[in-house]
Amino acid sequence: MPDRLAQNLILFIRQNNGKLSKRKREKDFSALTDDEVYALEGIVQNVFDGFDMDSSRMIEPIE
Repeated sequence: MPDRLAQNLILFIRQNNGKLSKRKREKDFSALTDDEVYALEGIVQNVFDGFDMDSSRMIEPIE
């Protein structure tokens, strides 16, 4: 996965309370399996546990 896409994935998961939205999953990350998405959501949740979610809303996804 390219760095830009990985960064966007992390931002989208953080901005949606630890879950990748169905829309983003279908549109931008359709190559990932359900198991991969669940695993990545868990990793992001664990890594960012305790960080302020509002600070992630200030960063825009990379186009």
